[in-house]
Amino acid sequence: MSDKVALLGLGADDYLTKPYQLEELWARILVQLRHMRAAPSGARLCYRDWVLNPEEMALTASDQPVNLTAHEFKIVELLASRPKRVFTKQQIYEAVWQQAYAVEDKTITVHISNIRAKLRPSGTDGYIQTVWGIGFKLAEA
Repeated sequence: MSDKVALLGLGADDYLTKPYQLEELWARILVQLRHMRAAPSGARLCYRDWVLNPEEMALTASDQPVNLTAHEFKIVELLASRPKRVFTKQQIYEAVWQQAYAVEDKTITVHISNIRAKLRPSGTDGYIQTVWGIGFKLAEA
């Protein structure tokens, strides 16, 4: 039971143990598909003073446009899509670059630093929190 709680706490959407019934697996798949339909792709995403427009790859912070690179925008979009979740550097890298994270490097740290610098004029640079030893998440309101 503690494994389930720990994994769900780390961001897992679901957990299924063996042996399982195919009907239960199918029901859980349908729940995940329902969740995906609930947040339509391309819809604006809001988090506190941020408004993200994925179709235009545009971020507005405190009513100020923020010019981000494509990778920076995708990092912000990933974090804003699940604001309570802590993302590891590996998870961020694999989601944004769409390739395997081979070695520990400073790519994510540098991108987060650049994003914070670009957000500083809007006063929202503190929204991105470092979770030491794990990765990054958005600050709770």
